[in-house]
This record gives sequence, C-alpha cells and structure tokens, in this order.
Amino acid sequence: MRIVLDLQGAQSDSRFRGIGRYSLALAQAIVAGAGRHEVWLALSGRFPESLDPLRDAFAGLVPPERIRIFELPGPVAELDPANAWRAHAAELVRENFLAGLRPDIVHASTLFEGFHNEVVASIGRLHAGVPTAVTLYDLIPLLNPQKYLQSPAFRAIYARRMQSLRRADLILTISEASRNEAIEALQIPDERIVNISAGVSPFFKRVEVSTEDKASLMAAFGLQRPFLLYAGGLEPRKNLEGLLEAYSSLPKCVRAACQLALIGDLQPDEVRRLAFLKRKRELAHDEVISVGYVSDQQLLLLYSTCIAFVLPSLHEGFGLPAVEAMACGAPVIGSNLTSVSEIINREDALFDPHRPKQIATRLNEVLTDSKFRQSLSLWGLDRARAFTWNASAATALQSFEALAAKSQAQRGSRVSFADGKCPLRLAFLSPLPPVRSGIAGYAARLLPYLARHYEITCIVDQAEVTDPWVVAGFAIRDIRWFELNAGKFDRVLYHFGNSPAHKHMFDLLARHPGVVTLHDFYLSSLLKWMEETGYAGNAFVNALYAAHGFSCFDHLKENPAETVNAYPCNAQVLQESVGVIVHSQHAIDYARQCYGEQMATRFRRVDFLPFPPEACQRKAARARLGLPDSAFLVCSFGWIAPCKLNDRLLNAWLDSPLAADETSRLIFVGGNEGGDYGKRLLERIAQCEAGSRITITDYVDEDRYRDYLASADIAVQLRTGSRGETSAAIFDCLRGGVPLVVNAHGAVPELPDEVVLKLPDQFSDARLSDALVLMKSDPYLRQKLVVEGQLYVRRTHHPERVADLYREAIEHFYADSPSAREQSLVEAIGHYLAPIRPAATDLAATAVAIAGNRERLGRPQILIDVTHVAASDLRTGIQRVTRAMAMAIIANPPDKYRVEPVRAVADQYLYARRFTSRCLDLPDAGLEDDPVEVGSGDLFLGIDWCPDVLPTLKGWFSKQRHRGLRTVFMVYDILPLLRPEVFLPAVGPLMANWLSALVEIADGIVCDSRTVADELYDWLARADSPPVRRFPIGFSHLGGDLRASLPSTELPPDAPALFSRIARYPAFLMVGTLEPRKGHRQALRAMERLWADGVEASLVIVGNQGWMIEDLAAEIRVHPQHGTRLFWLQAASDELLEQIYRRARGLLAASEGEGFGLPLIEAACYGLPIIARAIPVFQEVAGEHAYYFHGREPDRLADALRTWLALGERIPKPHGIKWLTWCESSRQLIKMVLDARWYKWWPGADHMPRP
Repeated sequence: MRIVLDLQGAQSDSRFRGIGRYSLALAQAIVAGAGRHEVWLALSGRFPESLDPLRDAFAGLVPPERIRIFELPGPVAELDPANAWRAHAAELVRENFLAGLRPDIVHASTLFEGFHNEVVASIGRLHAGVPTAVTLYDLIPLLNPQKYLQSPAFRAIYARRMQSLRRADLILTISEASRNEAIEALQIPDERIVNISAGVSPFFKRVEVSTEDKASLMAAFGLQRPFLLYAGGLEPRKNLEGLLEAYSSLPKCVRAACQLALIGDLQPDEVRRLAFLKRKRELAHDEVISVGYVSDQQLLLLYSTCIAFVLPSLHEGFGLPAVEAMACGAPVIGSNLTSVSEIINREDALFDPHRPKQIATRLNEVLTDSKFRQSLSLWGLDRARAFTWNASAATALQSFEALAAKSQAQRGSRVSFADGKCPLRLAFLSPLPPVRSGIAGYAARLLPYLARHYEITCIVDQAEVTDPWVVAGFAIRDIRWFELNAGKFDRVLYHFGNSPAHKHMFDLLARHPGVVTLHDFYLSSLLKWMEETGYAGNAFVNALYAAHGFSCFDHLKENPAETVNAYPCNAQVLQESVGVIVHSQHAIDYARQCYGEQMATRFRRVDFLPFPPEACQRKAARARLGLPDSAFLVCSFGWIAPCKLNDRLLNAWLDSPLAADETSRLIFVGGNEGGDYGKRLLERIAQCEAGSRITITDYVDEDRYRDYLASADIAVQLRTGSRGETSAAIFDCLRGGVPLVVNAHGAVPELPDEVVLKLPDQFSDARLSDALVLMKSDPYLRQKLVVEGQLYVRRTHHPERVADLYREAIEHFYADSPSAREQSLVEAIGHYLAPIRPAATDLAATAVAIAGNRERLGRPQILIDVTHVAASDLRTGIQRVTRAMAMAIIANPPDKYRVEPVRAVADQYLYARRFTSRCLDLPDAGLEDDPVEVGSGDLFLGIDWCPDVLPTLKGWFSKQRHRGLRTVFMVYDILPLLRPEVFLPAVGPLMANWLSALVEIADGIVCDSRTVADELYDWLARADSPPVRRFPIGFSHLGGDLRASLPSTELPPDAPALFSRIARYPAFLMVGTLEPRKGHRQALRAMERLWADGVEASLVIVGNQGWMIEDLAAEIRVHPQHGTRLFWLQAASDELLEQIYRRARGLLAASEGEGFGLPLIEAACYGLPIIARAIPVFQEVAGEHAYYFHGREPDRLADALRTWLALGERIPKPHGIKWLTWCESSRQLIKMVLDARWYKWWPGADHMPRP
C-alpha cells in the first residue's frame, strides 16, 4: 500500500505549535511502523523555509525520492478576497499532484488552515477516487460559532473546509472527546471516525536538572521564584483570563512564594491584552512572566523544574502539553472538560474551568501541598506511558489498511462511467486496407468489435479504403477534417507503426493527444524516412536526441544505418500520449529498460488480435501452390532478416535427416533481405544438394499467405534482438492450426509452454535440428500443439475479449493517466467563477505550478555545468578539463542516466544544446537551449569553475534540491585563499564568496587531488565561521589524453621552422599561463646561469600571459636568447602543444602551487621525463617517477637542471606514472559520486558543532 502524507501541518506557522508537533511526530511514527507499506511525503513549496528541516527530520526514514514537493500559485491566504481565484486553483493543483503519486491513501495532516497562511487543503474537489484521511484536532469553531465564526468571510471559508471534511473517507481524531463531538456534530457514520489519540515524544522525560542549569534557565526567562507553568495563547478557549482571575485570588503569601510563567509566542496585540488583564487583576509585573516561544530543550527544562503545570482550557482537541509535562514528572492539574479530563483521568486533579474559585482552590492545593504534588507527579509519569506515537501510528495504519481494502473492492466492482449512457465518440486513426501494412489489416479486424463500446469515426491519410465491412459500418474522414473537428471526440486512438503509413501521426498526436497502440516499439526507420524525404526536416535527429540524448550521436556519425536499428526514437510519442497499449509484457519491460520505471507505468497490455480462421482446405491450398500432397512442409513466415535467424533454421534443416528426405521441404514465406545477409542465404541454398527443395517466396498477397498457412506441416518462428514487437506470424500459426517451433526470445516466453515447442533463447543448431526431427516423427505431438494452440487463441485472443481489454485500457487512461488528469485539472480551473478575474500573472503562475508538478518521464539526468567554456572557450586548464570531462561522460554515460551539459543564464540554468552540438560536430538540428527541467534523482556536476555565477544561483539550487536534485562540485584548488599574494586582489574574495555559496549548496565536493581535498578541509576548519552543514569530500584524478579534450588542431605556418629551432638544443618545456606562482621567473634566471656556463639547453614556454607578470613578459619578448634558446608560444593550439611534448627533452614543472598538475600527466602520456618542484600535489601525481628540486632561488634550480642533464639515462622515467584517460577519469568520478565512495566528511569528529 502506498501512503502519501501531506505534511503542511508541519510546515506552516503551526509547526511551532501543537498541530505541527503532532503532525511531525505522527508521521515519523507511521513511517517507522509502516512495515511492508510504502510511505511518501508531500510538502508544499509555499513554505520553502520548512523543507530542509523536514527532510532532515526524515533522513534515513524516507528515501529522498519519496519526498515530493508540490508547487502552487500564490499567495492563497483566503481571508484576502484578492486571493480567491488563486486559492481555488491551488486546491485543484494540489489534488492533481497527490493523485499523480498514485496513492492507495492520502492523509492530510491539517484541513482547517489557510485562512491567514499559505496552507492549501481540500478533499474531493477534483479526484473523488483518491481515498483520503484527515486528522481532526477539534471542532471548536463549529461548536462555538458566536466566538469564532462572527466574521462572514471566516465563516464562509470554515464552511468550505467542513464540506471537505465531510467528503473525507476517514477522519482521525486525537481524542475520544473529539471523536464523540465529530459524530454528534457532523452526523457522519461512526465507522468513518477513528480515535488514534496522541503520543508524547521520547524526548520529553524525567531529567535531573542541576542547580546551576536551573538558575541559568530561570535567569534567561526572568524567573526569580518557583513557578507555576502554563502553555498556550490568549485564545478564549485557552481560558487564560480565568486562570489569571483565579491566580489573583490566591493568598498573597502563596503568590509571593511563586510566579506564573506563560509559554507562548504572543503577537503585539496579545502582549497588550495580557498587560491589560494583569492590571485588571492587580497582578504585579513579576507575578506573571511571559517567557515567549521556547525551544524543545528549554521546554523540557521548564517542565522538569516547574512547581506544577496547569491546563485550564474550556475546550481542547487533545492537550498535548499536559501529557508532555506529565512525562517530565511535573504535577499536572487541569480542566474537567473535553479531552483534558480524558488525559489527566484523576478527579482530584481537575476543576471546572468556568468557576475561577474552583480553579483557585486547586491551584492553592497544588502550590502548597508537597505530598499532593508528589502524588500527581507519580500519577502523571504512569499516565503518560499510555500515550505513545507508536500506538497512535499503529491505529492509523490499521485504519488506512481497512480503507484501502474497501476502496479496492469498490474499484473492482465499479463499471465504466460511460455505461448506461450514449456511446462515447472515438476517433480511430490507423491505416486501413488496401494499405500494405499488417497494422491496416489488424485495425480492420478490431473495428467491428470495438464498435460495441464506442461510436467510431475512422481518420485516414490515404486515398481510399477498400475493406467492405469498414466502408459499410463506419464514417471515414481525412486528416484535415479531423483537425477541424477533433474537439468533438471524447476519445482518440492512434495505431502507430514503423512505416510511412503513420507519418502524419506525430504532429497530430502533439496537437490532439490520445491513446496510442504501439505496434512497433521502434519508430526510428519511419522517422529516418521522414527526414530523408524532406517530409519533416530533422525528424530523426530530433527524435533521437529527445529519446536518448547526446550520448548516441557518436554512434550516428560512425554508423548511421546501424543507429536506426539501435535506438527506438519513440519517447516523444510515449510522452505525448494519454497512454500506451502494447501486446506483450516484453514491450513494457523494454520501455522500462529504455526509459525507466516511470515511463513503464504509462503502458497497458492488451492481447494481440490475430486474423480470424478461414476455412481453407489443405489439399486445395497445396494444389494452388503447386506442392505435392505428400510433402512435409517446414515453413517460416515473415520478412527474411538477420534478426529472424533464417540462416540458423537453414543450417539446422540441412544438418537434419529432413535434408536427405525427398518429401521434406523448407519454405521461407516472405520477402528476402536485400543486403549481404540475403545474398549469403541464397548462395548457401544454391550450393547445397537439397537446394531444389528450399524456397524463398518473396512477398505474397494475403490469399497466398493463407494457402501457405493451410499447407504447412510445422512452422518455425525464430527471433533475436527483439525490439518489443509482437509476432503476428506466431498468432497466425496458432490460430490457423500450424504446429509451431519457437525460441524463448522477446515476447515468446509469455506464451504457455503447452501451445508451442519452445527452445531456449540461446539455442544450438543441433537443438533446432532435433526439434525438427521430433515434430516430423511425432504426429501426436503436432496434433496436441494444434489443439492447445487454437484453444489458447480462442480463449485469450478472442476478438470480443480483446475489444473489452481495449475499452478497459482506454477508459483507464482517460480516467487516471497524468495527461488526462491534467486536462481535467485545466478544465476544472477554467470552469470556476471567481469574484475577481485572474490576472495574466495568476494564469502564468498556475501554468508554471502545473508544469513543475508534472512527473518527468525518462531516465534521471546528469547535468554538467559548462557555463564559462560554452560562453567563451579560452582553452585554460580548467576549461580543458571541463571540455574533456563533459565529452567523456557524454560518450560513456553511466547506466540508466541521460547526460545533458547545461549553462547558467541570469537566475537559472539552460540546456547547453547548441554548445554541445558544436562540440560533437553535429548538423544544425534546431535544438534550443531551453530551461532545465529537474526531476527526482537528477545529479548536477559543477565541473566548470564559475565563481561569479554560483552565488547568484543559490535560490535556483535550493529550489531544485527540493525537487530531488543532488549537486556535486569540483574544486580544482583553493590557491587564491592559500597564496593571495600571487593573485589579483579581487580573486581571493571572489573565491571565498564562491566557496561560501558552494558549502551551502553542495551535496558533495570532489577535488582533483588528495592534496586539494586536505587543503580544503583544513581551510574550512580554520574559517572564522566553519560551515555547519554535513557534506562529503572526495578526490578524483584528471585525465591526460590530450586528444580526448576536443583539441584545437591549427599549426602556425612557421611550425616546421619553429620545430627545427627547438630541436637544436635539449628543450625544457613549461606548460601553463604566465603568472607569479608558476615559477617562470626562477626558471628563466636558472636557464640564464646555464647559458652563461655554456650548457646547451633551451626553454620553451607554452601559455598565455596572465596577471601580475608584465615585467617578465616584456623581458622575455626582448631577451637576447628569444627565438634561439628561449621560446614563448602564446595561443598555442593543442596540436602544437602535442608536437612540443614530442620534441622536448623534459617537462619543467616549477609551479609553487597547483591543484593537480595536468601537464605532468600529459607529459607521461608522451613519455616525457619530468623535473618538478617538490610540492605535495606533484609528489602525489608523479610519485617516484619524477626528478624533484627544492627552493625558490635560481641557483638551486640551475644546479638541479645540471644534475638532471648529467644523469643521462638514469633519470626517473615517467612510464610508471599511473595516469588516466579522460574516459577513465570521468568514469572514476561518476562511480565515486553514485556509489558514495568519499574520502572524508565535513565536519569530522574533531570539528562537529557543539550541542
């Protein structure tokens, strides 16, 4: 059973009061006690500040994907007449969202809210079929209208809520008193009202409070003496005025010895009201203290230290504070009315709240009699044990189970809403005879039987229809007529196939949604035809992207023809349909495999409708075909193709005794494949001795096809690489009485074992040969299969039964599919006559909410941030990483994920489709950069560094996190924070601001090295305000294959001359932007010392000019060795860099700080030895496979280079460096994130915040 808990009661201002505490505690107990049941939480997006705390409250209890946020237009507080239309629309939008979760029962935690706040609550306004339970706390306004319902506006809203309450299938009250009131006041059958009571949180228990803690607590609240405790507001029913009157009448000595402490968050007018009441009763300022709102921890201490607790209410639904106080050992006295007396259940602890003198008597007794207090304390501790949330939840769950079972029984017996009325009008879109399509014949067979349920009009895209029964029995109209009259139909049914006969249906379905019968799961051949013929430009490419994303486009470029066979390209049809009918469970499983579980829920199986049997004499049929009566015919029906395994059947037949038997024949009834497969089959037949008894008929008409069915002794229908289709030929054989041999592939396993001879999916030729011999030698087996097969088809595939299943599926989809519900929602919103017309902004906000609540179909997405590289690719190190990583993940997507690069614009993210298309060198298919649509289970990978963008998008990330987005960011280094002196002054604060936003947003941080991960952790620990959110930190090394990063390929015209000059001397190569930390200055000075000493060597710098380095850049340009022993290559292409890597003697990595050191990995790829500064990250990356130097002085580097040159072949070789390709790097990153293989967590045990 799926239970959906609407927890708005724990989201509104009520979360600070009893309703909120009750709603949250009951929900947690229901989740804990749900057992086999599935509990989902529905939360309103109108209370964004409550979402994270509630997620935290259910962490580890409810999977994140089962916590759903619904969007609503707003504001909706109903006491403002201007909100009337929005409140109405919001109620319907909420009900539609809840129905879309497919609950067995919905429980609303609150109903009587939304007067002053954004709670939206209604029952049965849109979907009466969703069983709904609601918690009823009390009926105080109904029972006391003179006090609470004087306002006409409030009274009208309350009356609407009462209507919803009466429509509830189950009412859960929080006390027996409330239940009795509901039965009496509402006149609702008592079996629909259940008292589940309430519980007290285990948090509230008896604790010992030290003298110091008690003194600190009392000082914090201005309490100077032992205190009597009251929890509640100034609402009349709380009877604070009666309590103050009674308290003021106590003897002065009693009042002088204590204080009255009031817990409650009072509004300004209530503060003034309290001051007036104190003056009226001549109570001194320090006699009555308002402590305001308190935390749970403070409340526990107040309960535990008060002299007594009093609850003087005239009316309560339950009285939770009294139970909490008793659980903490406080002596409790209270009213003898409604549920308070039910809770306390002790006569001498009760008083009549209408009689202040009686209240005073009980107050005096509890304040002056320590033995009485001791007795009440022990009584309360024992009494509180009777109230547990587990018990309340167990009662609620039992009630849910009973309601769900009752609802299921009622649904099972319910007939279609169309029964007893005029037949619904159905538009039937399908090719019909004489179109050469199996679907045309199928549709003609279905129509007469489906007409028992609908008034059908056939909509066709063909010049004529020749089937006499169709022409005589149905109106036939063309596409143009349907476009003009589509609104007149109650139902629309499309029959989709993978041939040009269905070309017009894509656009029609988008404009006029209906149920789709998907005869061919793959629609790619049709779409490719539409694109190539110009019928619909980019039809195939756009459908390929829509269904499968960018990851399939490499396949398209390498093998366009095979791509058509590899991808179904049907997602748009599935998404735009009202529902999908298929003929096998295999097709549904295939949809699940391609697009995920959510898409599979849109499918229904309806058994295939085969051709009706026709009396056709075997002898006459064979005579027409020219076949001898004595021949033993093995036939295979259908087009010849590799997926039909015709060659395997040929081999098995030739290897069997049948090949030597002159009476045996093998006939392939169907057209031959025109490619190599068909040619090889013909060659094999021509070369074998039995070739004269083997026939490929080519295409045959329907009459000839039936003659072969009547003539066959057995049929063999084999398949591999099934694409979700149902074999019509198999059912033709079963219906026609042809014994059948099949392999258990695709939908075939769904056939009963007794109706076919079923081979394994993966069978051997010998196994098939044995089956042929068995079938020929055992006429009893053949007869048994014929009888069982025909009985099965008559029973399961009878036309009337199939038509009944069609009707059930169509009506189910139109009643309960997401698109049908949404259509009903829009109509219901449109029919409402509001006192104020909605503004355009209201309509837009409602449309946005509806779209936001819509379940996204298909696989979860991996959203890769390419913001900066998409805007301007400067080919920096980080941009090279972003480019390479994005392309690698697209090329190798993790299983069951769709990969989409995205870019930030203003306050949102867009799909970066145009950028990605350019990167993949795709033709312009008109793909637009639309706003990103986030769904549950999506993953955001922030691999681009966007320090100026991220802080402005915190709101977007927060909203999407509530929709189920998980965010992981890459941190390549934090050098501007560790070495601010080598960066421009603005960079450090920019990075600090970025990191501050990141730790608020991220669900995980991945660094490019262990060194950076440790540096980040240490920096967080040293921060003035360390983040309190818990998040994991990991590291994943980058890739090194330069060619996988979409390299630029231009070489300068003078490249040969440049290479020649570089080759004159052993060249030290430095790769990276010219900036202070990179060590270029030290390197140049070291090289000058070598040149002065006559050392033959050169320095090649590849990198653009950076910041704070103008003097060095100017010096290099005019250096005496420039162009001979000193080279500076700016704006170098990746191809040029690759050529330099191949020609250099060694890589000089002199940087004083790095996040990873990508040039080390690139050098290792080319076998280039490495001289590196001995910094931790270089040692992590290169290990013992590099030569290290120390110090920042030129002489020390010069000495290191001399020593390195002198080592000759003894220098460390880079071949031992374990480097990754970008494919491996991206796979490692994704695996770490998806499998949660993190390095460490922030905060660790040594940095956990103190309680």
